[in-house]
Amino acid sequence: MKNLILSQTENYSSVMSCQQVLPTPGSFLSRHVHHSRYHLIDNVFKFILTMAILFFFVTKGKTQCVLDGDWQSIDATCPTSSDGAICCDTLYGVVPGTGLPPYAYSISPAVGNYNATTNCFENLPVGTYTVTTTSSDGCIGVFTNLVVMSTYAEISATFNITPASCGASDGSICATVTGGSGSFSYNWTGPPAYNTTLSTTNCLSGVPAGIYQLFIDDLNSICSRQYSRTISEAALTVTATATAATCQLWPNPCHNVLKGIIPTDAVAVRFIDQTGRVVIEEKVFYPNQQWDVSGLECGVYVVEVELADKRRTSAKLIRQ
Repeated sequence: MKNLILSQTENYSSVMSCQQVLPTPGSFLSRHVHHSRYHLIDNVFKFILTMAILFFFVTKGKTQCVLDGDWQSIDATCPTSSDGAICCDTLYGVVPGTGLPPYAYSISPAVGNYNATTNCFENLPVGTYTVTTTSSDGCIGVFTNLVVMSTYAEISATFNITPASCGASDGSICATVTGGSGSFSYNWTGPPAYNTTLSTTNCLSGVPAGIYQLFIDDLNSICSRQYSRTISEAALTVTATATAATCQLWPNPCHNVLKGIIPTDAVAVRFIDQTGRVVIEEKVFYPNQQWDVSGLECGVYVVEVELADKRRTSAKLIRQ
């Protein structure tokens, strides 16, 4: 019994220290190790194969579900009109047998409307668009940079305006028009109601100051343009000629009494000595005046007359 226990203990020690004691070929332990390795390799292979098959089908499905096709753009008539279109000529799956109708369509920016009869997005203004299509079997096509341009350039006008004289009907305005097809009709209206045609040419003349409207219509297209312009009233120019005010003094030289005739709009008279000092100042009530200068010292004086508009005139006086 003791030997048996030792033998079992020795065998157990041998199994636990398998890194030191190799299993005997053909033994139960040897067969168990080889069987475990086989199952591990088999499971890894199956996993790799499964992932490869899944990747193949996913990739294959994506490649098949792509739409391609041909699109054409129809220009809008004018830069401001919304009569352009984008039409689908052909639409098909990249891989034969895919991309089956019917199709769903959308456009960005979302403007205009889709006509299923013509396969066109209609009523489009000038711009760049992207169309996305989806087939009944889930294939998708994205078509970018679909451009709608305009057949004619925008109508543009410059104006030459002549102001009206004050209170007169002699103002005028002329328009020089470019763009469109080059052939235009004109309709001028003005105050007060703007419901009467004043002219059907590019010019309007013989009118008073005011705001006038011009409607320009392209005769060969739907292009049009409307303007509003003002004919101003010329400023009234007044030319005034100033006449120098004069005064007459006598006797000059004088002794005691000085007489004079001064402008009728004079308001004051001043006697100023050579130092600039005012020695006599009187208000004026009549054009014919006389002044007592007996109190002035002999010498030279300036007689200054101030007018109502603040202008001043003067004369030299000698007191003897």
